[in-house]
Amino acid sequence: DKLCKTLNVVSGEALRSFEGHTHHILGLAWQDDGQVLVTASADASIKVWRAESGEQIRTIGGFRKEVTAVQFVGLTHHFVMSDAAGSIRLYNADDGKQLRVFSGAKDAVFGVTVSGDETKVSAGGQLGQIWTWQLNDAKLLSTQSQAQ
Repeated sequence: DKLCKTLNVVSGEALRSFEGHTHHILGLAWQDDGQVLVTASADASIKVWRAESGEQIRTIGGFRKEVTAVQFVGLTHHFVMSDAAGSIRLYNADDGKQLRVFSGAKDAVFGVTVSGDETKVSAGGQLGQIWTWQLNDAKLLSTQSQAQ
């Protein structure tokens, strides 16, 4: 459906619904302090939410295709995203501003992650490739292809 819900893991009881996307949700990420939740959707948008109240803080739009994945960068308010048009970008959840673009990916990208030491961003996509960039300057470090 078009909702994100938090549940009590012991009882299974629904605690909160995050309603606002117009198409299904493809990804979500919690900020490490548990206060903010970011959702990625097939409606080509990202929504930033207050986790405790379910209040929508902002919508980040303007993507050409579905937003497929999001992940916060460690303890920061920054998160990376990927979309089905091959975009990988870094945003600030506090103000919704784009901070960086990671270029070089081709076709649909389905997943994005940040290394544990918060120095690299990697993304994988439909073409069976994985791209890795430096987080601080978006320099492409490598492209790996699936063995044929």
